[in-house]
Amino acid sequence: MIATSTATALAVDLHRTSNKWVSNLALLAITVGTWLSATVAGGTWMFYERADKTLGLDDVGPGLDAEGLMPQVYLTLAFIACAFVIPPIIGLISQSAVLGAAGRERRLAILRLIGLSSADITRITVLETLYQTVLGLVLGTALSVAAAPAWSFVSFNDDRLGTWEMLLPWWGYPLLWVVVVILSVYSAVNGLMRVAISPLGVSRREIPASVKWWRFAVFAGLGAAFYVYFTRQGLNDLVAGGVGVTGFMFLVFFSIHLVAPWILQTVVRLLRPVPGRAVFIATRRIVADPKQAWRRVMAMAFVSLLFGYVVLMPLTPVNDSFDAQFFADVITGVVITFGIGLLLVLVSTLLTQASVVYEEAELTRALAHMGVPPSLHRRVAWLQTLIPLLIMAVSAFLFGVLIFTAMFIGEADVTPQRIEVFVGGYAAATLAVAGITLAVDPLRRELLGLRVRRND
Repeated sequence: MIATSTATALAVDLHRTSNKWVSNLALLAITVGTWLSATVAGGTWMFYERADKTLGLDDVGPGLDAEGLMPQVYLTLAFIACAFVIPPIIGLISQSAVLGAAGRERRLAILRLIGLSSADITRITVLETLYQTVLGLVLGTALSVAAAPAWSFVSFNDDRLGTWEMLLPWWGYPLLWVVVVILSVYSAVNGLMRVAISPLGVSRREIPASVKWWRFAVFAGLGAAFYVYFTRQGLNDLVAGGVGVTGFMFLVFFSIHLVAPWILQTVVRLLRPVPGRAVFIATRRIVADPKQAWRRVMAMAFVSLLFGYVVLMPLTPVNDSFDAQFFADVITGVVITFGIGLLLVLVSTLLTQASVVYEEAELTRALAHMGVPPSLHRRVAWLQTLIPLLIMAVSAFLFGVLIFTAMFIGEADVTPQRIEVFVGGYAAATLAVAGITLAVDPLRRELLGLRVRRND
C-alpha cells in the first residue's frame, strides 16, 4: 500500500491533468449544488427565525387564532418546498462525483496495471473527490453569500427580507459542508465499485439488474395511505401539522424515486416496435438501465410534480384562515421553487449527457468504426433524454394533481390562462433540455477521435 502523501500527490496530479470537460462540469455541479443547498437551507432557517420571534413556544395552545399560526404555516410550506428541491440537489451532487469516476476510469486502470492495489485506487479516488469537492464548496458558499442581498427584493407576509436574512447561522455552513462531502465521497466510491478493475488493468462495468414489480406495489401502498391521510385531515390541521406533514411528503417522494425506474422500463418497452435506428438504440439503452435514465430526468420530474400541485391552486381565499396575501406569497414561493428546479434541470442534463458520453464511449467508437454517422449519436442522445423526460413529466404532473386534490378537496380553480402558462413553461424547459444535449457534442467528437486499445 502506498503512503498517504503519495496518494494525495497522485490525486492532485490526476485532477490537474484530467479531461477539462469532466473536471469543469463536475466542479460546476458541486458549486451549483452547494449554492442551492445553502440557499434552500437559509430560506428555511429564515422562516424558522421569523416563526420563533413571532410565535413563542409558550404561546402555542388551543386558543391561538389563524393569524398567530401564520408564521408556522410559512415554516411548514418552506419544509414542503425543501421536499421538492432537496432530492434533485442530492442527485446533482451525486452525479458530479459519478462523472468524475467515469472520467478517471482508464487512468485508474493504468495505475492498477503498474502495481497499485484496489485499496490504493479507492484512496486515490476519495482524495481526488475531496479535492474537487472542497473547490466546489468554496465557490458555492461564496456564491450564496454574494447572492444573499438580492433576496431583499422578495417579501413574505408583506415583510421584505433583510439583506443578510437568507444566510445560515455560523454552525450551519460546516454542517452543510460535511453533508456534501459525505455524499460526494460515497457517490464516487459507489460509482467506482460498479467498475471492476483487475490487476492487469482491465476494467469491466457491472451490468445493472432489471427493476421488479414490487416497486410499484410499494408505491401504490404509500400513495393510498397518503390519499387517505390528507382526505381525512382538515385544512387547518393539515397546515398546522408542521414537520410531520413534511416528513410524510418526503416519504411520498421516496416512493416516487422508487417506482420511477419501473415506470420507465415498462413504458419504454412498449416503444420497442417503433421503427428507426435511433429509437431502437435509445429504447434499449433506457430499458437496460432505467435507474440511470431516471437519475437523468429526476429534477424535471420534481418540477413537474410542483406544476401539477399548483395548476389547480386558487388565487383567491378559500378559507377565512387564509387571505389574499397568503396565496400571493404561495405563488411567489412556487416561482422561486420553479426557478431553482429549472436551474437544476439544465445543469443536471448537461452533467448527465457528459456522463452518458463517457459511459458509452466504447460502444460509440465501435459504432463509428462500423460506419454509423455522428448525427445518429446526436439523435440517440436526444431520444435517450427526451423519452424519459416526457414520460416522467406527465406521470409526475398527474401525481401532483392527485396530491392537490387530496389536500384541498373541492377547492380546485383552473383557468385557460394558467394552463397556457404551464404549457409554455413545459415547452421552454423541453427545448432548453434538447439544446443542452448539443453542448456535449464537442466532447463526443473528442472521444470519437481517440484511438484507444482496451487492456485485454
